[in-house]
Amino acid sequence: MLYKSIQISGKAKFIIYVLFTLVDDSIFHHYRLILSEILAGIARTHHTRQDEKEEKQFYIDPCIDIPFNFMNMMSELITLSKEKVKYCQNLQSAKARQKYDKFVIEGDKISLEFIQQKPLDIEFLVCRDDWYRKNYHAIKYLGITCYRCDEKDFKQISTHKTPQGVLLVAKRMSLTKLKDLSADAWYLYLDRIQDPGNMGTILRVAEWFGIEAVVLPKGSVDVFNPKVIQSSMGSIWRVPRVCVTFDEFCTEFPDIPKISSSLNGTVGLEILPKMSSGIIVIGNESKGVSREIQGKSDILLTIYSAPTNQAESLNAAMATGIICSYIKK
Repeated sequence: MLYKSIQISGKAKFIIYVLFTLVDDSIFHHYRLILSEILAGIARTHHTRQDEKEEKQFYIDPCIDIPFNFMNMMSELITLSKEKVKYCQNLQSAKARQKYDKFVIEGDKISLEFIQQKPLDIEFLVCRDDWYRKNYHAIKYLGITCYRCDEKDFKQISTHKTPQGVLLVAKRMSLTKLKDLSADAWYLYLDRIQDPGNMGTILRVAEWFGIEAVVLPKGSVDVFNPKVIQSSMGSIWRVPRVCVTFDEFCTEFPDIPKISSSLNGTVGLEILPKMSSGIIVIGNESKGVSREIQGKSDILLTIYSAPTNQAESLNAAMATGIICSYIKK
């Protein structure tokens, strides 16, 4: 208990009663500190009164005399079964994610963001008791099935070295259809991107600069890979994705400018013509854009380096960010 029971007046009793009634359970985790200060002040005032003998006795126990029932809240958690542990572990593989059409979101900030934006897509939530107590107000009315998980089991289902105490299993977001896209917009085409960190960061870049959609042909890393989810920081469910080949995209939009990034490109960013639309191709981390796609491109774009540069190349996500910052000026 944070403080001992104290003797206070009838008037103070009424004030405390009103205070407890008005305190919303959404700020449950803050009430102890606030009320302890108030009660300490009331206690000091009480002891200076001359008519202490006439005071009525009233004792407050913060664990009982409040409208918020903590024990009822905790009873809503279901203990995570071994079957669920295995299910969460399986979802770390692309094959299982495709089979069940589910993926895993892990981490405090990104999980709360998903809960707020797409609660109906959540199959269930796994968390520690401390996370549930702290964030109960964010999930109490959403009807989300919540499982209690101890530290030992969390390490089995987590892909993080230091689990943050919360994990969601959710339905994978559907792809956008090619016919629903506009010809008057900017797109990114990711040619066999393999690094999950690059993929997630490119999705963040796409959202930041208002790219209409990211085109993901077969052969790239699975966008529902846990590392992609983590590095995208929520952009994965806000940026439209299309799964088509370069030829299929160009057939649908034959007049759209096609720009491929290349170390041996002939056009620098500084002299790139001003355009209102186009598709930018970002190549594989080690092999770059395929020769076939380069041959079908209108512009081979390069980012010139400093004369003193000795680095082999830029990271794919870094290059994407630099190019997007130019085209979206």
